[in-house]
Amino acid sequence: MRNAFKFLIIACICLFASSSFADGIWVKQYEAPAGQLLNDIYFLSSTEGYACGNGGTILKTTDRGNSWTTVNSGTDESLVGIYADSGKIVVAISAFFGNIIKSTNGGSSWSYKDPIRIEFLTDLWFVNQNYGFAVGKIGGTDNLFWTADAGETWSSVTRSWDLTAVHGIATNDAWTIENRAGVSGFLGTWNGSGWSFIQPTVNLAARGIHQMTTSSGWAVGDFSTTNARLMEGIGGAPPTITSINIGSSSVDLKDVWFVTTSEGWVVGHSGKIYHTTNGGRTAGDWSEQASATTASLEAIHFIDANNGWIAGGSSSLILKYVVSPEVSTISPSSLALGLASQNVTITGSNLQGTSGTDVPVVSFGSGVTVNSVTVNSTTEIVANISIATTTTTGARSITVTNPDTGVGTKASVLTLVPAVNSADPSTLAQGATRTIEVSGYGFQNGATIEVSGAGITINSYSYAQIPTKLLVNISISASAASAARNITVYNPDGTSNTGNSLLSIQSGSVTNPTVLSASPAFAPQGWTGQITVTGQDFQSSATITFSNNNVIDATTGATQIPTTFVSSTSLTINVSVESSAAIGSSNIVVNNPDGGTGTGFSLFNVTSSNPADNPSVEAISNSRTSSNEVIQGETTILVISGANFTSEAEVSFSSKTRDLNILQVSSGITVTSLNSVSTDETKLYITVSVASNAETGYRNITVTNKPGGVILGSGTLADGIRVVSSTPSSIAPPPAIAAPHYPAGEQTWNPEQDGNLAITVDANEGSSNATACLAGPLGPVQIRKVSINPGINTLTLSVKSDGNESLANGVYRYFVIDNGTGRRIANGKFVVYR
Repeated sequence: MRNAFKFLIIACICLFASSSFADGIWVKQYEAPAGQLLNDIYFLSSTEGYACGNGGTILKTTDRGNSWTTVNSGTDESLVGIYADSGKIVVAISAFFGNIIKSTNGGSSWSYKDPIRIEFLTDLWFVNQNYGFAVGKIGGTDNLFWTADAGETWSSVTRSWDLTAVHGIATNDAWTIENRAGVSGFLGTWNGSGWSFIQPTVNLAARGIHQMTTSSGWAVGDFSTTNARLMEGIGGAPPTITSINIGSSSVDLKDVWFVTTSEGWVVGHSGKIYHTTNGGRTAGDWSEQASATTASLEAIHFIDANNGWIAGGSSSLILKYVVSPEVSTISPSSLALGLASQNVTITGSNLQGTSGTDVPVVSFGSGVTVNSVTVNSTTEIVANISIATTTTTGARSITVTNPDTGVGTKASVLTLVPAVNSADPSTLAQGATRTIEVSGYGFQNGATIEVSGAGITINSYSYAQIPTKLLVNISISASAASAARNITVYNPDGTSNTGNSLLSIQSGSVTNPTVLSASPAFAPQGWTGQITVTGQDFQSSATITFSNNNVIDATTGATQIPTTFVSSTSLTINVSVESSAAIGSSNIVVNNPDGGTGTGFSLFNVTSSNPADNPSVEAISNSRTSSNEVIQGETTILVISGANFTSEAEVSFSSKTRDLNILQVSSGITVTSLNSVSTDETKLYITVSVASNAETGYRNITVTNKPGGVILGSGTLADGIRVVSSTPSSIAPPPAIAAPHYPAGEQTWNPEQDGNLAITVDANEGSSNATACLAGPLGPVQIRKVSINPGINTLTLSVKSDGNESLANGVYRYFVIDNGTGRRIANGKFVVYR
C-alpha cells in the first residue's frame, strides 16, 4: 500500500524460481473526473476490491473492477492506505491528520479509531484480518503502529525517521522503510514484539516496499542514478543491496509487487509500468509495458499472477491486468444435433469466475445455446449446452470471454454430427427387401448409411425429407444373423454418427403384399384427408410410402405413414398432400412389418390446387333423349355439363357402382372420341359406345384435365349415368324434341368459296342462353356465333374454318344446340363440298 508522495524508492529481495508466464495487457477500467487522485488499491478476492484517494474518496467493486461505486467515507481527508477482508471490515488511513477510519459493513458506515494525530500517515498493511501495521512521517511522538484486533486499537513506537512504506508476510515478520533525501535510510524488521532497524550502506530513500520472504524483498523509489534496490540477507546481518536502474533514471517509481520470486511489477510517474519474469536482478531483466496513460501510477496489487490492478493518476485511474484465457481441450469433442442440456468440460488456463454472473461467457457459434457455465477451477469449467436440430454439422470454434473481458479462442474444437435416432420399421425378417425410414437431424443430400454386420445390401436412397429423414431401400439376405444392428449415417461434409441397435433382424420369411387401388385416386396440392388402399396380404402395423414424397402423414409429417388395419385387403391412412407436391402420378408402396413390400404403380395422382385446373361435373345427358340414360349396344353422343373443361380432358366411367369389389369390373361404356368443348368450357361432347352386355345400372363419371398427359385436376359425378336394357319395353319414351331436327335439305359448304355457312334452325324452345357446339369429328372448323331471332323463334349458327386448312370433301360436321338448361333442342349436320 503506497502513499501519495512524489518521492519513491524500490528495494527488493528476490529468489529465482522457474515458472511460465501468460501474456496480458493493462486495460483501463475506471477514470473519474480530473483532480481526484487515487493513492492505494486493495483486492481481497478476484471480484471484490477497494481504492482510496484524496478528498475522502473510496471506491468499491464486486465484479473484478468492471464497475466501481463511490463509498461515502464520512471524511474529506486524503486517504493514502486501505485494507479489506472477507468479514466486511475495511480500514483506511488519512494523510495529514493521521486518522484511521474503519467500517464493519463493507463501507456503508465508518467510525474513527484511535486518532494518531501525527503529521501524517503514509502506508497501511495487514498480514491477516486482525494484524496490521501503519507507518507515518515524523510529526508527533510516534510514527510506527500495529494492531491485533482488526484496527480497533493500535500500539505504537517512536522512530525519529520518516517511514514511507510497510509490508509484511506474518504477524512476526514485517518490514518498513525510511525515506530521507540525502542520508542513509533504515530498514525496519518486526519480530512479533518489537522493531529492529538496520542501516544499509546506501541511501534507500524508498517509497514502496514488498517483502517476499523473511530475508528477501524489493524497494523502489527515486534515485539520482538508480531507482531500484534488491536487498538480500536480512535477518541479523546487514542486507546485501543491489542497485538496479529500471528504465530511465529520471523516472520516479512509486510501488512494487512480486507475484512470485521471479515475476514482478513496478509502477511510477508518467504511466510507467515495468515487468520482469526472471527475478529482475539486472536492468535487462525488466521490460516496459503499455499503460495507455501518462498519469502517475501510485499503487499496484495482485492477488495472483493473472489478476492485478493499478491505481493512481490525476483522474482516479484504475487499470486491470487482463490475461486471456487459453482453451486446451473440450470433452466430449463430438456432439449430435438436437442434444439438450449436454455438459461439456473445457480445460485450459486462466479460466476465471466464481458463480452467478461472475462466470466466463462461452460461445460455440449459432445453433448452439449455452445454458449455464460452472467454474471448477482456473483450469476447468463446464458449459451446459443445447444444440438446435436445424443447425449445420461440421467443426466449431469455441470462444471463452472471462468476466474481466479477457478473450480466448480455439478453432475446430467441437464437431457437430448428425443425430441418428430411429429406424422405421425397426424389425425386419431375413430375406426382406424394403425401404426403411432413418430419422434424425442434420442429414445432407447425398448422405449414405452403413448397417453393421454382414448380410445387408443397400439398394438406393431418397433425400426428399432432408435433413430429418433418410429413406433407404435395403435387402436382407436369408442367411443374415438374427441380431440388433447399428446404423451409421455418413454426410458428404465428412461428419458421421451412429445410432446403436436401431434395426433388429429376425429369422423367418416375409409376405409381400399386392397393392391394387387407392380411393380417392386424386387429390389436389394442399389436400388433407383419408385414403383407402385396397389389395391383398396386408399385415397389421403395415406402413405406406408414396413415391411422391410430398404425400406425408397428416399428423407427424413423416413419409413413412402408419396405417389403420381394416383387413388383409384394406388399409386406411390419413395424409396431407403438401402444397409443393409435384403434380402427377405416384406409386403407393405398402410395407408389411415383416419386411415384405408391394408396389401399386401410378395409383394416386396429385392434382393442381388452382381451382381453374379442376373440372366440376354437374350433369350428363344423352344428346338424343336428353336423359342420363344410355342403351346397351348403343353408340351415342353424350353432353357433359359443368365447368373448367379443357380440350385435353379425359373421361372415364366407373364399374357398376352398386356392386363394387376390389377386382375392378369393366363399366361397359367405352369413350370412342372426345368431340369438342364449348367455348365457355361448360359443355363437353363425347361419343361413347355401350357394350351390348354392359350390366344395367348406374355409373360414376370422372372428367380429368390432362394436358400433355399430366393430370391437373379431376371432377366426379356419382351415379351420373345409367345403363338401361336394349329390350324395348325397358326403354322409356324420350321426351318431345323440337322439330325439325335438321334444316330443310342437305346443307353443303365450300369453306374456300363461302367462308361462312349460316344454318337456321327452328328452335321452338330456344332461349337467349342457347349455345351450340360441333359434335364431331374434330377439326379446324369452329362455330363462331350463335344468334336467336325471337320473332320467329329460330337460331342461326355461323360456321367458319380456321383459315384455309385442307378439309376433306364429303365429311359431315355434326352440331348440337342447347337451350341453356341442359335440354337439347336440335341436332344437325352439314357436309363439306367443293
